[in-house]
Amino acid sequence: MVLAVVDAAGDAILLDLNVDLNGGAYSVLVNNKSWLNSGPYAFHFNDQWYSSSDGSLSLVASAVNSGEDILGVYKETALTWLADSNFVIVTTFKSYFPEPILIFSQYFLQELQNTSVGSNTEVVSSFPTFKIEPSNFHYYSYYNTFATPQIGKWGPGTSYTGGAQGGVPLVLFDPSLSTLVISPLDNFMVGIQTISAHLNQFSCGLQGKIASIPASFSHSTIITASTGVANAHHYWGGLLTKFYGKNPKNVNDDFTVKYLGYWTDNGAYYYYNTEIGKTYDQTMVDVYKYITSINLPVRYYQYDSWWYYKGNTKGLLLWEPMPSVFRDGIAALQKKMGDAPVVLHNRWFENDTYYYTKMGFPFVAEDDVGYAIPLTIDPFIYLMQKAKSWGLLVYEQDWLVDQFLRMESTQNNVHVAKNWMLNMDKAALTIGLNIQLCMPLPSHILQSAAMYSVTQIRASDDYQRQIYNKNQWAIGYTSILHHSLGVFPFKDCFWSSNETQSGCVQKDCREPNSVLETLSALLSTGPVGPADKIGFLDKGNLLSCTSSNGELLKPDVPAQTMDLAFSTGFTTGPTLFNLSSTYSGHFYEDEDGNSREVYWHYVLAADTLIPFSVQLQDLGEELNGKFLFFDYFDTNTQLEPFDIGHPLNIPPLFPDTSQVSFKYYILFPIVSSGYSLIGERDKFAVASRQRFGNIVHSADGTMKVDVFGQHGEQVTISLYYQPTSLIEQYTCSIPISGSSVLTCSTSPAHSCHC
Repeated sequence: MVLAVVDAAGDAILLDLNVDLNGGAYSVLVNNKSWLNSGPYAFHFNDQWYSSSDGSLSLVASAVNSGEDILGVYKETALTWLADSNFVIVTTFKSYFPEPILIFSQYFLQELQNTSVGSNTEVVSSFPTFKIEPSNFHYYSYYNTFATPQIGKWGPGTSYTGGAQGGVPLVLFDPSLSTLVISPLDNFMVGIQTISAHLNQFSCGLQGKIASIPASFSHSTIITASTGVANAHHYWGGLLTKFYGKNPKNVNDDFTVKYLGYWTDNGAYYYYNTEIGKTYDQTMVDVYKYITSINLPVRYYQYDSWWYYKGNTKGLLLWEPMPSVFRDGIAALQKKMGDAPVVLHNRWFENDTYYYTKMGFPFVAEDDVGYAIPLTIDPFIYLMQKAKSWGLLVYEQDWLVDQFLRMESTQNNVHVAKNWMLNMDKAALTIGLNIQLCMPLPSHILQSAAMYSVTQIRASDDYQRQIYNKNQWAIGYTSILHHSLGVFPFKDCFWSSNETQSGCVQKDCREPNSVLETLSALLSTGPVGPADKIGFLDKGNLLSCTSSNGELLKPDVPAQTMDLAFSTGFTTGPTLFNLSSTYSGHFYEDEDGNSREVYWHYVLAADTLIPFSVQLQDLGEELNGKFLFFDYFDTNTQLEPFDIGHPLNIPPLFPDTSQVSFKYYILFPIVSSGYSLIGERDKFAVASRQRFGNIVHSADGTMKVDVFGQHGEQVTISLYYQPTSLIEQYTCSIPISGSSVLTCSTSPAHSCHC
């Protein structure tokens, strides 16, 4: 008998599941076509494999039920398996209606011992298991530190790499961009997806170093479907955060995401580097005085790993400022710096960390590698509570990959790594702090779906000058993942000036792509953290990102790789193209009183090598949409139409030795026969919600635009006047209320005023 799960439809896509109740075979169908066919059920314990393929795992019962949970109404098929006469494992399939969601779960009724196969690229439990068959699909996934994007063809011989270091989520898509997303739903730190060496098939389950599985333990995998690679990510990520009750973060949730900061992490001028003959105390006060002298509205400071005590492996001994660095402590220093709050860095715990050896907090210490990991919330509460009194806003947990992969206890136990992450989160919630995750594996990023204090995650490798690390700014791919899970991607620090900054300690002392670095940071919607030497901050470049009080004027969502980049790969072969877009949306009411949201689009292309033709639908616009666009950095740019008959044609962009070749386009909507808002031309996000509010056109031709800012701030606004096809500029002086209204009339003579 075949159980046909009710079709689940969403975004014009059908996701079906067929299950054979007699033998257990199953298949996943997308739009009525088979995409994935099952392999064997397989579990490793008592130092041997039990599999449905050789009869050592027997199907003894099946049942079909229905129910409802936080994700919706579902039908559930349960299959009961018997191994070694007395070990019972239950596997279940849930199919939701009307949503395109499938959940596969493994339930372990008894404790299973001796499960390890010794490798974290292998599984000890495989369900679901899928054959890797010839297809016309491409895959897309993330691997290793900072979730480096992976792309390729799906089928026998695929380049896909899974295991504890990555491969989650796995995204499969066809030329029409019908898309599946597959990932763990729980146990993110030890639940993996891999091409099993034992089965030679795609396997989802617990990783191969797990030593034992407790009784009543379960593990689940989720499969979702949508149209478009980015949209499929967003749908999947929304389900994960909904499952764990985490709301997507907004800019008001994190001061360091909302305002401009100054950073000292790897790549910064003052990373393990002070002014000549001065201490860090003196250097940071000098940085503050310099920033104040040029009226740059920096609102907080980040201090990296150079300020606290470290041990033999360079891990954390004591999270207190060394007197040689900050003689009187961080709180005293911040008093000299206008009481500016701080972001503070931390790294892995040393095996003889003070919190274990002196304070007695429970840790697992592994002396052979010199690492330790806390088992309770207590050390996090202790150090975060103390640091909050210094002005701490964001706890930056760095070196996540090393803390996890260099230890055995994080990988051979189903609870240790998860509890480490969740205890960190609970402590931050208790103390009232936010967390930035740094050097994450994809598993850490997925774990953030259940971490309510995580507001931001590093989306790039450590910053270096572009002559050595040309793609560090290119975070459009990883930003899809971060945004899907409701957190802000952080591009890392950068130099805002392209001048030579002599005395730097790392390779080249000049950043030839400072504008692109700054632009990428702003478009990320995450923290913007310049890190130049005293005397070298490019104020004009940085003020393109902010209002007069340092509030970041940013798009609504992070710039993310466009679906056009993914679909083009079916012509060129799977390729990572740096083509991303984002937008600012505003409420608009037309002359007839009809209201809708209208969008300003921002498109960034860099080192693409081939031309791209961007159509209305590539930006999610209706085919009757009418826009004008211009090249932001081209001083000779002309306004060009963007509509159904006029695409945005981006030329091939070729890099040279040190300079990235890029284009940044602004597309603004034509909503009236009179005035249309372009925005604030000297800001990268010309029409940010932080600057502009509702737009209303009246029947008499009058247009009103809400304008926000700081008391006394002069906001210069560009408008397009259709009867003359000219750009006009008007300046609003913001009153003490913080808001003004730009009013434009078309008769008897056209004019605007605030």
